[in-house]
Amino acid sequence: MDKFDNKLRAIFKKYEDKIDKAPALVAETALEHFQNAIIKKQWDGTPYQPYKNKKREPSRGSLMMRNGNLFRSVKIVYANPTGARLSAGSSKVPYAKVHNEGDTIQHQARTSIVTHRSYTKGKYKGKTLFAQNNEKATYSQRAQVGAYAVNMPKRTFMAKSPSLMTDIKRRFKNNFKTL
Repeated sequence: MDKFDNKLRAIFKKYEDKIDKAPALVAETALEHFQNAIIKKQWDGTPYQPYKNKKREPSRGSLMMRNGNLFRSVKIVYANPTGARLSAGSSKVPYAKVHNEGDTIQHQARTSIVTHRSYTKGKYKGKTLFAQNNEKATYSQRAQVGAYAVNMPKRTFMAKSPSLMTDIKRRFKNNFKTL
């Protein structure tokens, strides 16, 4: 009877260890799923709304992956036997929530100084263009920009979804097969 009890305890111990690691397994699976959504630029098979203004299309990077800050901000905050938590965004990435949920961003009216440079020779002779560097500017003037709103489309990368639940179930089955 003692042998049977020891075997039974060993089996329960294995299950207990697997169950204690379950939140970490869920967190890892969710992290991979959310990061793949950013890489693939789609959520559960629905592609993100493309960038609208073709004239001002960014010269580098692709949608949601210009510098990788958003991708790297998706992290596991904690994963222990009582639960797990993931987060996205930081002080470097305050726009994570707006990208995930979509929103209208209100900009206030403002006044700024715009610098210009008049060209007297070369390719731009006779033209006055914006100057990036104040030292090279010929003159500057104040410009007023009125209040405006920017509609940020919803590009979900972090949410509960059927495909995420399928991935989690698959990982659980594979994890418990090893017992």
